Amino acid sequence: MEFEIDRIEFYNNLKYCESLNDIKKLIDNIENDELLIKMKEKYEQFIEFNKEKNVEISNLIVVLECAFLDFIRENNKDGIS
Repeated sequence: MEFEIDRIEFYNNLKYCESLNDIKKLIDNIENDELLIKMKEKYEQFIEFNKEKNVEISNLIVVLECAFLDFIRENNKDGIS
């Protein structure tokens, strides 16, 4: 399962990101195309929503973590763990 590799590389490393650039680099390195699209969409939505304010990196990380967990849950609906 490709997304488990992404989990190690993406989800676990997300908490170490200190800037938007760090997060962009991490997203760009996602190997799973479906996860890549989902994370880019969430990232862009968050940036668009917060364009009038300073973007809180910690809040963005929480949003991306939740989106990642939703992705995993959606891919495990068929009973595969």
